Amino acid sequence: MNNIFNNLVIYNGYPISIAAAVAFHVMILVLLVWVQSNNRMDSFELVQPTIVKALFIDENPQVRNQQILERQR
Repeated sequence: MNNIFNNLVIYNGYPISIAAAVAFHVMILVLLVWVQSNNRMDSFELVQPTIVKALFIDENPQVRNQQILERQR
């Protein structure tokens, strides 16, 4: 097995660091898929994001503040 791996690395020109990086990323991907498949959906609590009040303001708050400052002069 070790001889086959060494031949793959030598003959195809892959440095050992690239082979190790690919193997590491494959292991991480498999771990994430395994964790995702083992978790039950009812164990997650989905929290609705808060609505930002600025999204409902018709005018720009910076313009409004500038108008207030100009009136005070």
